[in-house]
Amino acid sequence: MALRPFVIKVAFYLPSGRGRGKSLTSAVEHLKYMGDPNRHKKPDEELLLSSAAVHARYMTERPGISGYFGPDVRQLPDVSAIQSTIHHHAGPVWRAFISVTEADAETLGGQLLTREGWEAATRQELPRMLTKLGLDPTNVEWVASVHKKAGHPHIHLLFWERAVTRDKGLWSEKERRGIRQGWVSTLYGPERQRLGQEKSAVRQQVITTVRAHDPGFLTPRMQREWTERITTLATQMPGTGRAALKFMPPPVKAAALETASWLLKTVPRFAEAADRYGAIAAEMAQHYSDDPREHARARNQAQQDLTERVAQLVIREAAQWDHTQTRQVIRALVERDDAALQDRLWRMTQLTGPARDEAIRDLATQLRGDRDASWQPRLERQIDQTLRALGETQYQASRTALHHVFSGLQAALRDAERDSARAARRRAWEAAQAAWEEERIKRASGLAL
Repeated sequence: MALRPFVIKVAFYLPSGRGRGKSLTSAVEHLKYMGDPNRHKKPDEELLLSSAAVHARYMTERPGISGYFGPDVRQLPDVSAIQSTIHHHAGPVWRAFISVTEADAETLGGQLLTREGWEAATRQELPRMLTKLGLDPTNVEWVASVHKKAGHPHIHLLFWERAVTRDKGLWSEKERRGIRQGWVSTLYGPERQRLGQEKSAVRQQVITTVRAHDPGFLTPRMQREWTERITTLATQMPGTGRAALKFMPPPVKAAALETASWLLKTVPRFAEAADRYGAIAAEMAQHYSDDPREHARARNQAQQDLTERVAQLVIREAAQWDHTQTRQVIRALVERDDAALQDRLWRMTQLTGPARDEAIRDLATQLRGDRDASWQPRLERQIDQTLRALGETQYQASRTALHHVFSGLQAALRDAERDSARAARRRAWEAAQAAWEEERIKRASGLAL
C-alpha cells in the first residue's frame, strides 16, 4: 500500500509582530484556546497560534505527548528558561509541525510511533534543514515535542538563532521544497530505497533485453517491423560524430523516439515494465503531494525517461547497421579485381577542396548504379573515409621510403668519411715512405763520395 503524503506545516514568530509573522508576546489567543473545553477536538494545525513562548509550553502540556527533547542528548530542555528566552528574543523564531499517518508509521517499521524514533529522525535531518535555510546549526537552539495523536503521530519543532543572522522569517518556495525533500528522505527512507531499487531493476531489465538482441521478446511480425524501422533509420543517420540521441538531427531523434515508444507499447513484457516504471514514480511522488496532477506528471516523466534510454539503444543499433552495410558494399566494390577503380581511388587521394568533393560525388553516383538514392550520401561518406585511409597509407609509405633514403644517405656519408680517412692515412703513409726513401738515397750518395 502506497504511503500517504508527508505533512509539514511551517510558520514563524517575529519580535514585533511585523510582516507575516506573529508576535512573540501575544499569548491571549492561545490562552483562550487552552481554556476551550473542546480544544482537544481541534486539529493540531490550529494550535500554532500567536505566541512562540506559549507554543513552547504547549508542546510539553498537550495531552498525548510522549516527551520533549532538544540539542543536549544528556538532559531534557528547561521549558521555563526556553519560554523566557523566546519572549525576549531579538530575531525570528521558526516553528514546524511534522506528521505522518499512523498506518504509514506502522508500514515504516513503527519507529515513528515512538519518541525515540522521532528524536533519531529529527537529530538526523535538522542540521541539514538548518543549512538549507542558510543557518549555522551550531548557532541554533531548538526544542521539539512528540505527540502521539491517534491517526497521525507528529512532532512540534521550535528553533531560533543565538546570534541573529537572518531577520527574515518567511521561507522561500525553494527552501520549502528542499526541506520537504529532506524530511521525506529521512522519514520514508527505507520505502523509497526499496522503490528506487525496483525502479532501477525494471529499467535495467528493459535495456539489457534490447541490447542483447534477445529473439524471444519479438514475434516474427514484430521482428520484421523492427528490422524495417532500423534499416530506414540507418539511412537517415548523419554518419559522423557520436551515435548519441542528444546529438542527432531532429528528424533522426524523432524517429528513434517513435521506434522506442513503439517497442514499449507493442512488446507485452516491455509494456508491463513501462507501466510499472511509471507507477513506481507516481507512488514516490505521493510521498510529497496528494495532488493527482503531480502523480501523473511524475509517471509521464519516468516513462519519457525510459523511452529516451531505449531510443539511445535504437540509435546505436541503426548506426551499427549503417556502418556494417555500407562497409560491406564498399568492400565488394573496392576489393574486386578492378585496376581502373583502384587507380582512380589512388589518384583521388591527391585531390583537395572542391575538386576532391566533386570526384567523390561522381564516383559515388557511378558505384550506386540503380540503387536507391538514399545510398548516395552513405557511399560518399564511405569513399571519403576510404580516401583518408589510402592517404594515410601513402603517407606512411612515403615516410618509410624517406626513412630508407635518409638511412642510405647516412650510410653513404659514413662510407665516404671512412674512405676519406683511409685515403688520408694512405697518403700520409706514402708521403712518409717517400721521405724515408729520399733520405736513404741521400745517405747512400754521401757514403759513396
